[in-house]
Amino acid sequence: MMGNDDLLYEYVIDELEETSLIKGLWAKAIAHSEGNNDKAKSLYIQYRVQSIKDEFNSFGINYTELEKDKLFSIIKSGFKITEETNQIKVEQEEKIEVLKKLNEEKTNNEKYGKIKGWLIFFAFLLVLWNLSQFGFVQYFTDEYISAIQNMYLSENKKMVETSGYIFYSELFTAFILFLFTLSFFSKSKITKIVAICFFITIFIIKPIQFVNLLDMFKQINEVPPIEISKIIGSLLWAFIFLLYFIFSKRVKKTFIKETKVENHIMISAIIPIILFFYYTNMISEIENKLPLTKSEKMIEQKNNIVSDNMNSSVRFGSNNTAISNKIEKNKSTLNNLSSNELDNNINKFIEAIKIRDKYLIAEFIAYPLSLHTPLPSIKNKEEFVEKFDLLFDDYLLDEISNNRGKWEKIGIKGIMFKNGDVWFDSDGSKIIAINYITKKQQNLIQLIMNKEKNYIHQSLKNYSKPLFEVYTDKHRIRVDYLENGKYRYASWKIDKTINDKPDIILTNGTIEYNGNGGTYSLYFTNGEYKYVCENNQAFSIKSYLYIYKNDELLLHSELKFD
Repeated sequence: MMGNDDLLYEYVIDELEETSLIKGLWAKAIAHSEGNNDKAKSLYIQYRVQSIKDEFNSFGINYTELEKDKLFSIIKSGFKITEETNQIKVEQEEKIEVLKKLNEEKTNNEKYGKIKGWLIFFAFLLVLWNLSQFGFVQYFTDEYISAIQNMYLSENKKMVETSGYIFYSELFTAFILFLFTLSFFSKSKITKIVAICFFITIFIIKPIQFVNLLDMFKQINEVPPIEISKIIGSLLWAFIFLLYFIFSKRVKKTFIKETKVENHIMISAIIPIILFFYYTNMISEIENKLPLTKSEKMIEQKNNIVSDNMNSSVRFGSNNTAISNKIEKNKSTLNNLSSNELDNNINKFIEAIKIRDKYLIAEFIAYPLSLHTPLPSIKNKEEFVEKFDLLFDDYLLDEISNNRGKWEKIGIKGIMFKNGDVWFDSDGSKIIAINYITKKQQNLIQLIMNKEKNYIHQSLKNYSKPLFEVYTDKHRIRVDYLENGKYRYASWKIDKTINDKPDIILTNGTIEYNGNGGTYSLYFTNGEYKYVCENNQAFSIKSYLYIYKNDELLLHSELKFD
């Protein structure tokens, strides 16, 4: 096929045969031919071809794309504007635009075709986030199933709803994350939209989870700082990446591929749908296996309590301490108080129990009222009414209402009901301890313990039960019951928290009981040093820490509770 420059030379040769020479070009050719006629003709042909090219450039048509007939026709017409020439111009301009776009796409593919820049860091995060989804396994462990069962048994519907919300919200977030990951690594056009949806989901779900976290931890002194930092951190990076995906030029240029959105959605939904049905089926099985009647539940609770009394001489938590041999308060009052007066006040309490009047019962409580560790003390009547169901369940209420237990005076220690489930002070006016532990309380303690193990220092994660947390003027102290039957003592400076490494850890603790009611002291040794913790909190008597070196007292400090 002849090139378009060749066609121009062909046209000029034909023109020389058919028409006269263009005088101006011929004169220019003669002037540069040095009198050689053949050379002048050659130069004329070159000048004429160049003049035609210049005409086409001025006319706005690319002659190299024209067929012979159209090329010759335009030249012969003297480059007149016609409908045909206008159509040629439009077609060539459109072709130029197409080529321009193709070149831009080629340039963009070379620059943005691969995941680069900050997107590399984000790709790494996406991989980590997807790996973290293996954490869903925790929702199907025996521990979690047992916790859910306890929630149902204790009729803690709010905690059940909270647990369900956390699971379903995490599941929805996982679905958006999977969709985000698929679109991201396939460089789909929907990536930007999915990314925005993902980050907005984080902004909605995390604050709601924080509210639930506050509700879960309202039974203890404060929400663990690490839990707050996790949520704040999630919101912060979500905000940063949201802005990045909205305004980044790299995001706009990188994610340009056309993909089938429905395929991405279907693939992303497979695992969440499986987990959804598996979880709902698990919850249904738990509900179906619950005790059928209230009496069955009460019998189970009673058996558990009897078993606890037989197998443990001290109950779980700081509330299990008894009055020390230093008690002098109310001694004379007890000696002068008649049985009728004692019976009258206790009978009033029993009547309040019978009618389930929380506000009236609150009048019989001495505040602050200690609860089982790690729950904080109840500080006033309003808080007692709010947490009444945490302290009294149907079983205990029925036992007191029907006088199924004996009220006994235990010297100057006070008056106890049914082996210490409830303690009045020595004058029979105020309740100073409730050692009975409800299913709801057990369940809450277990949940807090599980949560606590996420942020407590690594060296303290292994324990069976927390005994108490206290502080002196200079130190923070924690004592745990270990699975080997020993007790562990951990101490920090007062400005540190339990997620810091302890300054001292002693794991050889033993316990010594003193008389009725479970009075005890804890003993720890560290070489020539001996640590003694005397805990009398439950009876509003001061507790102390003693430190000895070779039996010489070095420190005598009061232990303070929350």
